[in-house]
Amino acid sequence: MCLRNRGQVHLSLISVAPEGDRDSLPVEVLDEFSQHREQKEVYQYARPAFKGGGMLIIIANGRGQDFFYELYHKAKRGESSLVPYFFDWKCDPTRDDNWYDEE
Repeated sequence: MCLRNRGQVHLSLISVAPEGDRDSLPVEVLDEFSQHREQKEVYQYARPAFKGGGMLIIIANGRGQDFFYELYHKAKRGESSLVPYFFDWKCDPTRDDNWYDEE
């Protein structure tokens, strides 16, 4: 699946769990989630924002069988309220087989 609409999104980028009210964010983005050492804790911290009607976007490379792996596969099996999306490298029109081979 590829996104064609490049609309505006208000981002809240989280690397650690700061103090504060989490119930008012319309969109929360956890970027480079595979790099987080405390994935479960960060997810639990972000959870109230989307439980209250907001949206949580988790961006990860999917390497390894970690907490993100579990979340993603539970969503694929319909065992959670999360909706899984997979965007592969071909979604970017500037990337071709040569780009992939060089990566």
